[in-house]
Amino acid sequence: MNGLKLSLALFSMLLMIACNSSPESNTSSSDTSSESLNQDGVIQFDKTGFESPHIEVTVTGYTEGKVYLIGTFEDQNFVVDSAQVDRDGHFVFQRPEPYDPGLYYLYMPDQSTLQILLDRDQTFELTSNKGDYVFSTAVAGQVDTELLYHGFRYEAELQPRF
Repeated sequence: MNGLKLSLALFSMLLMIACNSSPESNTSSSDTSSESLNQDGVIQFDKTGFESPHIEVTVTGYTEGKVYLIGTFEDQNFVVDSAQVDRDGHFVFQRPEPYDPGLYYLYMPDQSTLQILLDRDQTFELTSNKGDYVFSTAVAGQVDTELLYHGFRYEAELQPRF
């Protein structure tokens, strides 16, 4: 019984500490970017040390069209950039200013989407096949998006079991 009371007391103290802490104290030292609110209440990221993006993508099966880089914030989606697909299914997102860190979608000409994660490392290559993004996507030069697709493949392999 004493062990249960001690556990309950420790849990209660941890809960009170977590509820009373401010957002600034909840950031860990492993965060790769810091954020703050500007005077309009919009989140601003400190992009010191971020690369200028050069995201080179080839999706076999596309021969033309426009691809949009779609950012997400809470329940909002917004167009961040666009690129033209050449006859070989190749396109590049490149600009001098880094993108904000986060989850992005590549909105393809047939309205399908590829997902990428961006942080400091914004220079990489991605290859895939139209219609088989989960199993055919390969990423070179960026770990975040590579791990994202490893997770997608793992989930797809487990899906038949359920």
